[in-house]
Amino acid sequence: MDGSQFEEELLSQFEEELLSQFEEELLSHWFLRENQRIVQRDERWTREYMPAFRAYYEKNKSANVPQSHPVLGRLVNAIRICDTAIPPQFEEELFSLGFDVRNQHTVQREERWTREYMPAFHAYYEENENVNVPRTHPVLGTLVNAIRVGRTEIPVQFQESLYEMGLFLCTSNVAKHVAMRLGRIVESIDADADAQRVVNQVARIHARMLKRRVGLKGIALKRAGLRKVPFGIRSIGNGVDRCAADLRRMESTDDLRVKM
Repeated sequence: MDGSQFEEELLSQFEEELLSQFEEELLSHWFLRENQRIVQRDERWTREYMPAFRAYYEKNKSANVPQSHPVLGRLVNAIRICDTAIPPQFEEELFSLGFDVRNQHTVQREERWTREYMPAFHAYYEENENVNVPRTHPVLGTLVNAIRVGRTEIPVQFQESLYEMGLFLCTSNVAKHVAMRLGRIVESIDADADAQRVVNQVARIHARMLKRRVGLKGIALKRAGLRKVPFGIRSIGNGVDRCAADLRRMESTDDLRVKM
C-alpha cells in the first residue's frame, strides 16, 4: 500500500468514527424538528381548520368547500392533489361530515354521466342498436361531438359499455376510429387481431344503420338520425378494405399521429 492509499484509508476511518459519534445527536435534532412541525400542524388543525369545517357543515350539510373558501379552500385542494394529508386523528370526523378527497369537478361530471348521459345512451341504444346519435340529439348530441373532437373524455368506468353499444369515436375514417378505440397506432389490419375485432364491429353497426335507412326519405330520415350515416351511405363490406384504404390515406396525409 503506498502513502496516498494509506492516507485515504485513515481519512475514511476518521470520517466513519466522526459520523458515528454525532449520528445519535443529529438524529435526535431531526426528530425534535420533525416532531415540532407535526405539533404545529395539529394545533392549526385543532384551532383553525376543524372549526371551519364544522361551521361549513352546519350551514351546507357537507364539508366539501369550494376552492374560494378563505380558510379551507387551499387546504382542501392540497389534500385532493396529494400535496398534504389529513392528520389521522381528524380523519374519522372529517369523513363523517361528508368530506370527499376526490376532485369535485370529476365527481360532478361522473354524477351527470350516471344520472343523465348513460340512461340517455341506453334508451337510444334500445331503439337504434347503436349510440351514434345525431348532433341534434337534445341530451347527447353536443356531448358526443365533444368526445369525437377531443374536447372531453368518456369516464373510464363507462368506456367499455359505450364501446359495446357501438359508439364511433371517428365517423369518417375507420382506421382512425380503430386507433382511438385501441389507444395506439394501427400499422396493418392484416396482422392485428384487436384491430380486426373493432373493424368487424364497425362493419356490423354500419350495415344495421344502412338497413334502417331503407324506405325512409326526407323528414323520416332526419327523425331517425340517419340523414348522415357515419362512414357514408355505401356498404363497407366487412370493413377490412375500407380500413386498409384509410390507413394508406392517413399515412399519405401525415394524419397517422392520432391524438390518444
